[in-house]
Amino acid sequence: MSVFHRHFGAAGVAAFSLFVASAAVAKEPIVEYREGVMEAIGGHTSALKQLITGKVDFSDDAKVHVLGIAALSKLVDHLFPIGSNKGETEALPAIWEKPADFQKAVEAFQLAAAELAKQADASPAAMAPAFGAMVKTCKGCHDDFKKK
Repeated sequence: MSVFHRHFGAAGVAAFSLFVASAAVAKEPIVEYREGVMEAIGGHTSALKQLITGKVDFSDDAKVHVLGIAALSKLVDHLFPIGSNKGETEALPAIWEKPADFQKAVEAFQLAAAELAKQADASPAAMAPAFGAMVKTCKGCHDDFKKK
């Protein structure tokens, strides 16, 4: 066997091993989509917190974040279809074991996000109470339905 074949043969085996290993831990497409949506909600929430607490002075951006959260909240209903608890996911089985409880939590979040959206033209400081109420719904759902 030539030096060329030995080196590239080993590299090929290593590359194939990495591919197989990554495929073994790959997430289901619905899980990746769900996590992307939830991370987008989290990103808007985190950014809005910085505006509301006055740590960042881009007050005009608050409306974008508020409306983003409200729009994305409407997607949460269908992000957890039956069977999407397979593979690597942070979702707890309680979502599918207690669907009525989970639906109540989702609806509470959606209602709180809609209430926050009503404040879209207000100053970030004026949004604080509605923002706090919305964040409580996030925490409540995560406490009961998300792996820690």
